[in-house]
Amino acid sequence: VDVEVYLHHDNDTADNLRTTLVDFATLLHEEHGLLRKDPVTGKVTWAFIHGNWALDNSMPDGRYCGVDDELSVLLDAGCYVDMTMPCVPSPAQGRVVNQVYYARVSKGRKNAEDDAYLSDCMQTAKWLVKSLDQRARTILKVATEIVRQQDGFLAEGVQHLRPLNLKTVAEAIGMHESTVSRVTSNKYMATNRGIFEMKYFFTAAIPSAGGGDAHSAEAVRHRIRRLIDDEAPEAVLSDDTIVKVLRDSGIDIARRTVAKYREALRIPSSVQRRRDKLATSAERERRGVASA
Repeated sequence: VDVEVYLHHDNDTADNLRTTLVDFATLLHEEHGLLRKDPVTGKVTWAFIHGNWALDNSMPDGRYCGVDDELSVLLDAGCYVDMTMPCVPSPAQGRVVNQVYYARVSKGRKNAEDDAYLSDCMQTAKWLVKSLDQRARTILKVATEIVRQQDGFLAEGVQHLRPLNLKTVAEAIGMHESTVSRVTSNKYMATNRGIFEMKYFFTAAIPSAGGGDAHSAEAVRHRIRRLIDDEAPEAVLSDDTIVKVLRDSGIDIARRTVAKYREALRIPSSVQRRRDKLATSAERERRGVASA
Protein backbone atom coordinates (compact mmCIF):
# COMPACT_ATOMS: atom_id res chain seq x y z
CA VAL A 1 0.00 0.00 0.00
CA ASP A 2 1.36 3.43 -0.95
CA VAL A 3 0.93 6.16 1.66
CA GLU A 4 1.48 9.75 0.58
CA VAL A 5 1.87 12.36 3.32
CA TYR A 6 2.42 16.08 2.85
CA LEU A 7 4.78 17.52 5.46
CA HIS A 8 5.48 21.23 5.56
CA HIS A 9 8.36 22.11 7.86
CA ASP A 10 9.19 25.76 7.26
CA ASN A 11 11.49 27.22 9.93
CA ASP A 12 11.75 23.81 11.59
CA THR A 13 14.61 22.45 13.71
CA ALA A 14 16.52 19.23 13.16
CA ASP A 15 15.40 17.75 16.49
CA ASN A 16 11.74 18.59 15.94
CA LEU A 17 11.77 17.24 12.38
CA ARG A 18 13.42 14.00 13.52
CA THR A 19 10.85 13.52 16.29
CA THR A 20 7.93 14.29 13.96
CA LEU A 21 9.12 11.80 11.35
CA VAL A 22 9.87 8.98 13.81
CA ASP A 23 6.61 9.39 15.73
CA PHE A 24 4.47 9.48 12.60
CA ALA A 25 6.22 6.53 10.93
CA THR A 26 5.83 4.53 14.16
CA LEU A 27 2.13 5.40 14.28
CA LEU A 28 1.59 4.23 10.70
CA HIS A 29 3.42 0.98 11.40
CA GLU A 30 1.97 0.07 14.80
CA GLU A 31 -1.58 1.41 14.52
CA HIS A 32 -2.30 0.86 10.82
CA GLY A 33 0.05 -1.94 9.79
CA LEU A 34 1.78 0.24 7.21
CA LEU A 35 5.48 0.62 6.36
CA ARG A 36 8.05 -2.03 7.25
CA LYS A 37 10.96 -2.36 9.65
CA ASP A 38 14.53 -2.65 8.54
CA PRO A 39 15.66 -6.19 9.54
CA VAL A 40 19.10 -4.90 10.53
CA THR A 41 18.40 -1.61 12.35
CA GLY A 42 14.85 -2.36 13.48
CA LYS A 43 13.76 1.12 12.37
CA VAL A 44 10.52 1.74 10.50
CA THR A 45 11.64 2.63 6.97
CA TRP A 46 10.15 4.99 4.41
CA ALA A 47 11.03 7.21 1.45
CA PHE A 48 11.21 10.99 1.39
CA ILE A 49 10.25 13.03 -1.68
CA HIS A 50 10.33 16.78 -2.00
CA GLY A 51 10.96 19.67 -4.38
CA ASN A 52 14.40 20.98 -5.31
CA TRP A 53 14.51 23.83 -2.81
CA ALA A 54 13.93 21.63 0.26
CA LEU A 55 17.62 20.88 0.81
CA ASP A 56 19.00 24.19 -0.43
CA ASN A 57 17.65 26.03 2.63
CA SER A 58 17.25 29.23 0.64
CA MET A 59 14.21 31.05 -0.65
CA PRO A 60 13.82 34.63 -2.00
CA ASP A 61 12.12 35.80 1.19
CA GLY A 62 14.77 34.28 3.43
CA ARG A 63 12.52 31.61 4.97
CA TYR A 64 13.62 28.03 5.40
CA CYS A 65 12.18 24.99 3.73
CA GLY A 66 14.12 22.18 5.34
CA VAL A 67 16.73 22.03 8.08
CA ASP A 68 20.52 22.07 8.12
CA ASP A 69 22.13 18.70 7.38
CA GLU A 70 18.71 17.31 6.56
CA LEU A 71 20.14 14.15 5.01
CA SER A 72 21.51 13.07 8.39
CA VAL A 73 18.16 13.77 10.03
CA LEU A 74 16.31 11.70 7.44
CA LEU A 75 18.78 8.82 7.79
CA ASP A 76 18.47 8.84 11.58
CA ALA A 77 14.67 8.80 11.32
CA GLY A 78 14.57 5.69 9.11
CA CYS A 79 14.54 7.16 5.59
CA TYR A 80 16.08 4.67 3.16
CA VAL A 81 15.94 6.86 0.06
CA ASP A 82 15.70 10.62 -0.38
CA MET A 83 14.33 11.71 -3.74
CA THR A 84 14.49 15.36 -4.72
CA MET A 85 12.00 15.56 -7.57
CA PRO A 86 11.61 18.41 -10.07
CA CYS A 87 8.12 19.85 -10.31
CA VAL A 88 6.26 22.12 -12.75
CA PRO A 89 8.62 24.72 -14.28
CA SER A 90 8.93 27.66 -11.92
CA PRO A 91 11.39 30.58 -11.67
CA ALA A 92 11.51 29.96 -7.92
CA GLN A 93 12.29 26.26 -8.23
CA GLY A 94 14.79 25.49 -10.94
CA ARG A 95 15.81 21.96 -11.76
CA VAL A 96 19.26 21.05 -10.47
CA VAL A 97 20.92 17.94 -9.13
CA ASN A 98 20.94 17.87 -5.34
CA GLN A 99 24.32 19.47 -4.69
CA VAL A 100 24.08 18.96 -0.92
CA TYR A 101 23.88 15.19 -1.40
CA TYR A 102 26.61 15.22 -4.06
CA ALA A 103 28.97 17.17 -1.82
CA ARG A 104 28.38 14.76 1.03
CA VAL A 105 29.04 11.69 -1.09
CA SER A 106 32.12 13.30 -2.67
CA LYS A 107 33.84 13.47 0.71
CA GLY A 108 34.24 9.69 0.62
CA ARG A 109 36.26 9.61 -2.60
CA LYS A 110 39.52 7.68 -2.25
CA ASN A 111 40.97 7.27 -5.74
CA ALA A 112 40.60 8.03 -9.43
CA GLU A 113 38.12 5.18 -9.85
CA ASP A 114 35.81 6.79 -7.29
CA ASP A 115 36.17 10.14 -9.06
CA ALA A 116 35.23 8.60 -12.41
CA TYR A 117 32.25 6.80 -10.89
CA LEU A 118 30.91 9.94 -9.21
CA SER A 119 31.46 11.97 -12.37
CA ASP A 120 29.55 9.41 -14.42
CA CYS A 121 26.69 9.40 -11.87
CA MET A 122 26.55 13.20 -11.91
CA GLN A 123 26.36 13.28 -15.72
CA THR A 124 23.57 10.70 -15.67
CA ALA A 125 21.70 12.68 -13.03
CA LYS A 126 22.04 15.90 -15.01
CA TRP A 127 20.75 14.15 -18.14
CA LEU A 128 17.76 12.79 -16.19
CA VAL A 129 16.97 16.19 -14.68
CA LYS A 130 17.21 17.83 -18.11
CA SER A 131 14.91 15.17 -19.60
CA LEU A 132 12.36 15.57 -16.80
CA ASP A 133 12.49 19.33 -17.20
CA GLN A 134 11.87 19.08 -20.95
CA ARG A 135 9.03 16.63 -20.38
CA ALA A 136 7.38 18.92 -17.83
CA ARG A 137 7.67 21.92 -20.14
CA THR A 138 6.21 19.94 -23.03
CA ILE A 139 3.24 18.82 -20.93
CA LEU A 140 2.71 22.38 -19.74
CA LYS A 141 2.88 23.71 -23.30
CA VAL A 142 0.33 21.16 -24.54
CA ALA A 143 -1.95 21.76 -21.56
CA THR A 144 -1.82 25.52 -22.12
CA GLU A 145 -2.90 25.09 -25.73
CA ILE A 146 -5.72 22.73 -24.72
CA VAL A 147 -6.99 25.35 -22.26
CA ARG A 148 -6.84 27.98 -25.00
CA GLN A 149 -8.73 25.76 -27.44
CA GLN A 150 -11.34 24.65 -24.89
CA ASP A 151 -11.93 27.94 -23.07
CA GLY A 152 -15.66 27.64 -23.80
CA PHE A 153 -15.84 24.36 -21.91
CA LEU A 154 -13.99 25.81 -18.92
CA ALA A 155 -16.25 28.88 -18.84
CA GLU A 156 -19.64 27.41 -19.77
CA GLY A 157 -19.51 23.61 -19.48
CA VAL A 158 -19.43 20.48 -21.63
CA GLN A 159 -22.04 21.79 -24.07
CA HIS A 160 -19.37 24.24 -25.26
CA LEU A 161 -16.64 21.63 -25.78
CA ARG A 162 -15.17 22.12 -29.25
CA PRO A 163 -14.02 19.46 -31.74
CA LEU A 164 -10.28 19.05 -31.31
CA ASN A 165 -7.63 16.66 -32.59
CA LEU A 166 -3.96 16.04 -31.91
CA LYS A 167 -2.89 17.59 -35.21
CA THR A 168 -4.50 20.94 -34.38
CA VAL A 169 -2.67 21.20 -31.06
CA ALA A 170 0.61 19.95 -32.55
CA GLU A 171 0.55 22.57 -35.30
CA ALA A 172 -0.34 25.34 -32.86
CA ILE A 173 2.64 24.67 -30.59
CA GLY A 174 5.11 23.54 -33.25
CA MET A 175 5.48 19.92 -32.15
CA HIS A 176 4.98 16.55 -33.78
CA GLU A 177 1.58 14.95 -33.47
CA SER A 178 3.10 11.82 -31.90
CA THR A 179 4.67 13.97 -29.16
CA VAL A 180 1.31 15.48 -28.26
CA SER A 181 -0.22 12.01 -28.20
CA ARG A 182 2.51 10.69 -25.92
CA VAL A 183 2.46 13.51 -23.38
CA THR A 184 -1.36 13.44 -23.07
CA SER A 185 -1.58 9.69 -22.45
CA ASN A 186 -2.46 8.84 -18.86
CA LYS A 187 -2.16 12.49 -17.83
CA TYR A 188 -4.84 14.45 -16.01
CA MET A 189 -5.71 18.12 -15.78
CA ALA A 190 -7.29 19.78 -12.75
CA THR A 191 -9.79 22.43 -13.88
CA ASN A 192 -12.51 24.54 -12.34
CA ARG A 193 -14.93 21.86 -13.62
CA GLY A 194 -13.14 18.92 -12.09
CA ILE A 195 -10.26 16.61 -12.99
CA PHE A 196 -10.24 15.29 -16.55
CA GLU A 197 -7.94 13.00 -18.48
CA MET A 198 -6.17 15.16 -21.05
CA LYS A 199 -7.43 12.89 -23.83
CA TYR A 200 -10.98 13.92 -22.85
CA PHE A 201 -10.46 17.28 -24.53
CA PHE A 202 -9.74 15.65 -27.88
CA THR A 203 -13.11 14.85 -29.40
CA ALA A 204 -14.39 14.11 -32.89
CA ALA A 205 -16.44 16.59 -34.92
CA ILE A 206 -20.12 16.22 -35.77
CA PRO A 207 -21.04 18.40 -38.77
CA SER A 208 -23.52 21.25 -38.47
CA ALA A 209 -26.85 20.86 -40.24
CA GLY A 210 -26.71 24.49 -41.37
CA GLY A 211 -23.13 24.46 -42.60
CA GLY A 212 -21.78 26.35 -39.58
CA ASP A 213 -19.18 25.32 -37.01
CA ALA A 214 -18.98 21.60 -36.28
CA HIS A 215 -20.10 20.21 -32.94
CA SER A 216 -18.01 18.20 -30.49
CA ALA A 217 -18.99 14.53 -30.23
CA GLU A 218 -18.67 14.75 -26.45
CA ALA A 219 -20.98 17.77 -26.36
CA VAL A 220 -23.52 15.88 -28.51
CA ARG A 221 -23.36 12.89 -26.15
CA HIS A 222 -24.00 15.28 -23.27
CA ARG A 223 -26.98 16.73 -25.14
CA ILE A 224 -28.43 13.24 -25.71
CA ARG A 225 -28.01 12.45 -22.01
CA ARG A 226 -29.86 15.63 -21.00
CA LEU A 227 -32.70 15.02 -23.47
CA ILE A 228 -33.25 11.53 -22.07
CA ASP A 229 -32.91 12.64 -18.45
CA ASP A 230 -35.63 15.26 -18.99
CA GLU A 231 -38.11 13.03 -20.84
CA ALA A 232 -41.49 12.26 -19.23
CA PRO A 233 -42.73 8.66 -18.73
CA GLU A 234 -45.56 9.22 -21.19
CA ALA A 235 -43.29 10.90 -23.77
CA VAL A 236 -40.14 8.78 -23.97
CA LEU A 237 -37.92 9.82 -26.86
CA SER A 238 -37.08 7.28 -29.54
CA ASP A 239 -33.74 7.46 -31.35
CA ASP A 240 -35.55 8.87 -34.39
CA THR A 241 -37.09 11.61 -32.25
CA ILE A 242 -33.71 12.46 -30.74
CA VAL A 243 -32.26 12.72 -34.25
CA LYS A 244 -35.01 15.18 -35.20
CA VAL A 245 -34.47 17.30 -32.08
CA LEU A 246 -30.72 17.44 -32.68
CA ARG A 247 -31.10 18.27 -36.37
CA ASP A 248 -33.58 21.02 -35.53
CA SER A 249 -30.89 22.50 -33.26
CA GLY A 250 -28.31 22.42 -36.06
CA ILE A 251 -26.56 19.07 -35.47
CA ASP A 252 -26.34 16.83 -38.55
CA ILE A 253 -26.38 13.36 -37.03
CA ALA A 254 -27.50 9.91 -38.17
CA ARG A 255 -29.80 7.61 -36.23
CA ARG A 256 -27.10 4.93 -35.94
CA THR A 257 -24.78 7.51 -34.36
CA VAL A 258 -27.42 8.45 -31.79
CA ALA A 259 -27.92 4.75 -31.00
CA LYS A 260 -24.15 4.25 -30.66
CA TYR A 261 -23.76 7.22 -28.33
CA ARG A 262 -26.78 6.17 -26.26
CA GLU A 263 -25.40 2.66 -25.85
CA ALA A 264 -21.98 4.05 -24.94
CA LEU A 265 -23.72 6.04 -22.20
CA ARG A 266 -25.33 2.78 -21.04
CA ILE A 267 -28.81 4.14 -21.64
CA PRO A 268 -31.48 1.52 -22.52
CA SER A 269 -33.66 1.71 -25.63
CA SER A 270 -36.81 3.85 -25.62
CA VAL A 271 -38.97 0.71 -25.23
CA GLN A 272 -37.09 -0.38 -22.11
CA ARG A 273 -37.00 3.16 -20.67
CA ARG A 274 -40.78 3.51 -21.16
CA ARG A 275 -41.36 0.26 -19.27
CA ASP A 276 -39.01 1.25 -16.47
CA LYS A 277 -40.49 4.74 -16.07
CA LEU A 278 -44.08 3.52 -16.14
CA ALA A 279 -43.23 0.87 -13.55
CA THR A 280 -41.54 3.49 -11.35
CA SER A 281 -44.51 5.85 -11.73
CA ALA A 282 -46.97 3.06 -10.84
CA GLU A 283 -44.92 2.13 -7.79
CA ARG A 284 -44.92 5.73 -6.59
CA GLU A 285 -48.71 5.94 -7.01
CA ARG A 286 -49.16 2.68 -5.11
CA ARG A 287 -47.05 3.94 -2.24
CA GLY A 288 -48.97 7.24 -2.23
CA VAL A 289 -52.32 5.43 -1.95
CA ALA A 290 -50.98 3.13 0.77
CA SER A 291 -49.66 6.01 2.86
CA ALA A 292 -52.94 7.92 2.48
